[in-house]
Amino acid sequence: MLPVWRGDKGTDMNLHGMSALVTGGASGLGLAAVRRLAAAGASVTAVDLPDADTSALTALGEAVRFTAADVVDEAAVESAVELANGRRDLAVAVNCAGIVSSHKTVSRDAPFPLTDFARTINVNLLGTFNVVRLPSLSG
Repeated sequence: MLPVWRGDKGTDMNLHGMSALVTGGASGLGLAAVRRLAAAGASVTAVDLPDADTSALTALGEAVRFTAADVVDEAAVESAVELANGRRDLAVAVNCAGIVSSHKTVSRDAPFPLTDFARTINVNLLGTFNVVRLPSLSG
């Protein structure tokens, strides 16, 4: 029997032979998604920053491939999509890349640095949009 992704509403999705791209794939929620997708038979391209610890990905074997990219970098995301498509047609994109800046909005010393907030918006919003839109050009 082929492995399937068990949905939370009792629906199954056969991912055997599919290609998936997961951002933030080297740790946390992204790594969990990579593990589930690979276990369900997908070929997974895990995307994370160049300095990410990829040891957990390496342990998953040949079904998982790592590529370094910042999700706000259009060319880097295009390259990751091409890599995922090179294995099999890209069918799944999972966005788990994200950052947080911990500052008080208003404090005695200084307001929340606008550059930090802009970086958070760039990664969490624009980066997610970038990863959603670019695979549509493939296949």
